[in-house]
Amino acid sequence: MNSHLARVPFGQERRLNLGFDKSCPVCGIQRGLVHEYGCLAEECPKCGSPVVGCACECLAPWEEFKIVRALEGTFCCLDDAFQAGAGAGNRKTEAMSPTDKAAVMYVTKNVSPEMRAEINKGFDALFPTLKPCGENKQGERMYLSDDIADALGMDRSEVKEFCANIEEEAMQSEPVHPHDGAGHC
Repeated sequence: MNSHLARVPFGQERRLNLGFDKSCPVCGIQRGLVHEYGCLAEECPKCGSPVVGCACECLAPWEEFKIVRALEGTFCCLDDAFQAGAGAGNRKTEAMSPTDKAAVMYVTKNVSPEMRAEINKGFDALFPTLKPCGENKQGERMYLSDDIADALGMDRSEVKEFCANIEEEAMQSEPVHPHDGAGHC
């Protein structure tokens, strides 16, 4: 299991001094509490820069995913997502920030079926051993968590923990749909 850093609560920042006493000026969270997911004022616990633009990848994967999903919800069109992710290719590192990942997520969910088929071909070329076990109602591919772990060279228990956290959140925020319990993520 990887060691992940905890998110920085408002008022405990090392570098981002917002100068407000009681609440975050962006997300409104009270001092001492963790920022809302996707808050532009949240500091990276590793480097101190805004977490939404940081590529440190030091947060627990499910925490970063929640930030990414919150940021994805801020895009209103493909142009917004393309602009947000435009700087990703200019960095010295291959790691992507949550904003970059949100832009990719938004684009892949909102392109034409023909473009989605092309994206799937590229994905298949990158991960030839990873085969979908089905599709959801939106036509997105579904994979078994063990297959994802194996394809990415990750610890199976870490991927299962990520999937369990995402599934728990989904059950709290969306209508519950039964599944077969085979480790779908």
